[in-house]
This record gives sequence, structure tokens and C-alpha cells, in this order.
Amino acid sequence: SATAEVKQRLTALVATRTIGRGALITEDSIQLRPTLFKGDRGQPLVDPEVVLGRRAAAILRPGTVIYPRHLRLEKIVARGDRIDVQWAGNGLVLRTLATARQDGSLGQRILVRSQGSRQEYLVTVTGPGRGAIGPDGASSTMITAHVQGNY
Repeated sequence: SATAEVKQRLTALVATRTIGRGALITEDSIQLRPTLFKGDRGQPLVDPEVVLGRRAAAILRPGTVIYPRHLRLEKIVARGDRIDVQWAGNGLVLRTLATARQDGSLGQRILVRSQGSRQEYLVTVTGPGRGAIGPDGASSTMITAHVQGNY
């Protein structure tokens, strides 16, 4: 029997120099680069705006692909915030309104409720005012959630 390791090519944020634990992440310490990654580690970060001005939760060596777990957890979604949920794929964008049913931090899956149908579903928080939905939040088709509220 044979086994194979599958990796996906993705442009992701990578540390360009050593970033100390608790250090502020700045423009000169990160860069978007093509990378190979295994999906078992979650979705690497691709938006510099999500990372800039945040603090590292661990020491990041040069070349480290940055994942949500590498950033200190900060509440960026509050329970009760109105969320504009968008699905984009194949040249199509769909939107609906939802309400956060719980607080959320980067990389955390939170429950939201659609304001139209009252249906509840999970959204993975991917940044201030953004989220993704899909298999383990790691789908190439992203659904973003723009949070309207104070956090």
C-alpha cells in the first residue's frame, strides 16, 4: 500500500524576520509569498490588514507561514453584532444579514443567526469584521462577514 502527502499551493503571509512573542507585527516583518501547506493546520492568513498591528502569540522565525494561532486572541466580534455575510465564488456574490450569537476571536468558529430565516450556522472569524464558512473554515470559496458594531 502507498501513502501520499497532499499539499496545496497558496499565497500566504510569511514572517520575513524573527518576531518575538508579544512583539507588534509590522509591515517590514511580513510578506505575501507562494507557499505549500497541508490543510490539517487550518487556513493560513492572506490579508496583511488582519495581521498588522497585532501581537505575536509565539516566536515566529523567518519563513514561518502565519496562521491565526500565531496571533494573540482578541475579541473582534461581539455577541449581538449585526453581520453582513457574503458568499463569493464563480463570479457571483451573495449577501445576507446575520447576528453573532457569541463573541469571537481570530480563527475561532462562532455561531451566527440569519436575520431572514432565523437559521443558525457557523462562521470562522478571519479578521476584524470578517469570517469564512466551509469545511473547517478552510474552503477556497470564502464567505466573509463584515461586522457592524462596537468591539
